Amino acid sequence: MSILVAVAVAIFLSIKIKPYWERAEGYDLSLINNIELPSIIYDKNSQEIGRIFVENRSPVKLSEVSPKFIKALIAGEDQRFYEHDGVDYIGLFRVAYLYIKDREFTQGGSTLTQQLAKNAYRLPEEAKERGESQLERKLVELCLARRITKNFTKDEVLEFYLNRIIFGSGYYGIRSASLGYFGKEPSELNWQESASLVGTIKNPSAFGPTRSRHLSARTQVLKRLKDESIITKAQYQELKESKHVLNRKPLIRQTSHLYVQILKELESKITTQEFNLGGFHIYTSIDKNLQDLAQQTLTQHLKSIEEKPNYNHPLYQNYSGTKMPKYLQGSILIKNEQTGEIITYIGGRDFDHSQYDFIKSGKRPLGTAFIPFIYAAYLKDSGKLNTRVIDEPLDNRFIGIHDGKGILGAWGQEQAQSLYQGNISLYHSLIQSKISPTVTLGIQHGVANILKQSSGWGFNFSNLNTEEQNLPKWLSGQYPISLNQALNNYQSLLRPQHPIKDEHIIYQINNHQHQELYKRHRPTITKNNNPKTLNIVSEQIKQALHDQIFHPHGYLKEWKELWTPYKNQDLSVKTSTTANFSDTWTIGSLAPYSCGIWVGFFNGNKTIYPNAFGKDLSGPIWNKLMQYMAKNYSINQRKINHNNRTTICSRTSLKTRNFSYQDKTCTACKKQGFTAPNYSFYLKKPDINTSSKNNLAITTTATPTLQECQGNITDIYNQALSFYRLDFINEQLVSESKESKTATSYLPYAIQVPLLRGKDPYLSQTKIPNLNIIKTPQSPSKNQNHSNPQASDILTESPFSKDAIYKNDIKSIMLNTQELRPF
Repeated sequence: MSILVAVAVAIFLSIKIKPYWERAEGYDLSLINNIELPSIIYDKNSQEIGRIFVENRSPVKLSEVSPKFIKALIAGEDQRFYEHDGVDYIGLFRVAYLYIKDREFTQGGSTLTQQLAKNAYRLPEEAKERGESQLERKLVELCLARRITKNFTKDEVLEFYLNRIIFGSGYYGIRSASLGYFGKEPSELNWQESASLVGTIKNPSAFGPTRSRHLSARTQVLKRLKDESIITKAQYQELKESKHVLNRKPLIRQTSHLYVQILKELESKITTQEFNLGGFHIYTSIDKNLQDLAQQTLTQHLKSIEEKPNYNHPLYQNYSGTKMPKYLQGSILIKNEQTGEIITYIGGRDFDHSQYDFIKSGKRPLGTAFIPFIYAAYLKDSGKLNTRVIDEPLDNRFIGIHDGKGILGAWGQEQAQSLYQGNISLYHSLIQSKISPTVTLGIQHGVANILKQSSGWGFNFSNLNTEEQNLPKWLSGQYPISLNQALNNYQSLLRPQHPIKDEHIIYQINNHQHQELYKRHRPTITKNNNPKTLNIVSEQIKQALHDQIFHPHGYLKEWKELWTPYKNQDLSVKTSTTANFSDTWTIGSLAPYSCGIWVGFFNGNKTIYPNAFGKDLSGPIWNKLMQYMAKNYSINQRKINHNNRTTICSRTSLKTRNFSYQDKTCTACKKQGFTAPNYSFYLKKPDINTSSKNNLAITTTATPTLQECQGNITDIYNQALSFYRLDFINEQLVSESKESKTATSYLPYAIQVPLLRGKDPYLSQTKIPNLNIIKTPQSPSKNQNHSNPQASDILTESPFSKDAIYKNDIKSIMLNTQELRPF
């Protein structure tokens, strides 16, 4: 009778289960291991720098997993794994009994094969979509588990399972979990760590290694190992009482501005079908060591800025929220000029706080970094760097930037105190990054013309109307530009022979089988056939940017010791500050590599702190990264063509025969007892038999006239610029300098006449207090020129005599004050 009952039950069950068997037959077993494969990103030296994935997973072979973990897994999850056909019927009957008793599943009873079937084919999600009960879903799972066992070996099933199972904290698969929790490969797991990971499987959110209830789950697995006689009682007791220690070294998912750029480039290089498969090996031009150094340097340096006593802005460490951060930001871009390969890409301070990319999206005023383009535009129009210009205070309202108050140029040389040096050469002005003479030059040459010429180096002023293009404020670098474009523009200026290459990061993409999908062939290094004039302009500007460090008069001469070992390399650099100290830049190159640094705020137009100069904020970052490149990269040597090189006297701008910075001067200065360092730069070779204003072919026996020493500067209206404060030195400063006999700086002078005639109606506002200026003329000379009464009334107290000195005696002042002048 019992046999008949058993047969009847079997027939009944086969009829009821038949639909679920048929369902199980419909699943494609070839997809059982169709897991998401991470795409691995490598740097230029094949170091892994990140991964692209949704699920943090790294598949391994079964042989790469510790046997201790395998034994712990089987003991804790499926003791009869190697014996059953995918279904543990003993465990199943226990689960069925409890289900009938409690009318719910109080125990899982699922084998490893059943868990694999459930996760690989999304059975819970499918049952929900079909409106099926938990029992119906369980029946499909049982049938599918048996089918899997028939088609795969036990070791294959185990490997599929280990690479798919979830361990919590975003870790998928045994390798991701092993590294994420314990910082070691799966092959290195010990008993304690194995029990921890196995105990996590039942409920990762409750029993994961980072949870408070974890130890009870770990102990339960250790107990199963003891009960199965896999470990001894003594081992069990020791492991149970051992301290739970985490050492988290998870697989890195690249979440940065660099990652976004790589992902965009990846999508553009392969098909959508290929992209969806994942598992790529992406080879890039990034230098991991330099990228890490850049991120570390930026983080540390911005933190040091925030620690300054006069810094009064939100701090990075205090940020908490979802809005755009208001703390200080920074960005770094390094690339190969010849190939367009990006070496380092730091788009912002913290990607988790803000995904805004300051390299390409952020546009800020370029500040004094625009100065070289003004001089280049002038040179392009046949100008010469030994032309004289007056360095004197200018009223800021004439330029019209920010609030328009005060004297223009306090930030130009990146020093707290303004330095006005009277009649100087343009080359001297350029290597000292002077604002006042630069603005004077720009106005004289025409602002619109400067902007037009600058478009040839990549600037775009097309959105400005005719009236706007004549605004002098553009001469102080007020036009906004991105870091990426600024770096390209500098390359166009300094390397006109090398056209801008398409910037890229990826140079090769392989699929998960290491088959090549894409490879970028390194472009042939071509040269533009630019006019000779453009190349000469480039050489002159490069020389000036080099001299800013190495010439005794350069405004970055404090960097000289740092860069002296690399003086003969092709080095050019310009630091930059905006008028209100809200943005700082450092842009330059060690050819063929260029580097740009920006430091400022997202909102912009906020003073970082008073006298926040580029050489102090962005400069140290640039120096550290470029020093690394100078030591580890192949850098071009400087090439000097002496056939196109002219040396001039820094005082008279007369030609000399010296090609060095030694303390040598022209013959004319020697006759008067003057000494001064030379300037040396590229210039069209003059005709030795001619002498004119535009062609300084002056013989070495020439005597400089007062006009040659002062220059003959006019504005755009052909009106002479004021140069009456050429050599007047404040008496207080002179007295303070008696011991050294060398004046190192000048205070601004009280202005009593228009700086540009007809352009300064605010005479009363230009006076600077605490300066000794005598307004009442005393016994004017018979030869006094009264063509300009306002100008002729200017006099000052001589630093060497109590007698009043008038304008026509300026030559004697110049001669008597030479030992106090730094030039």
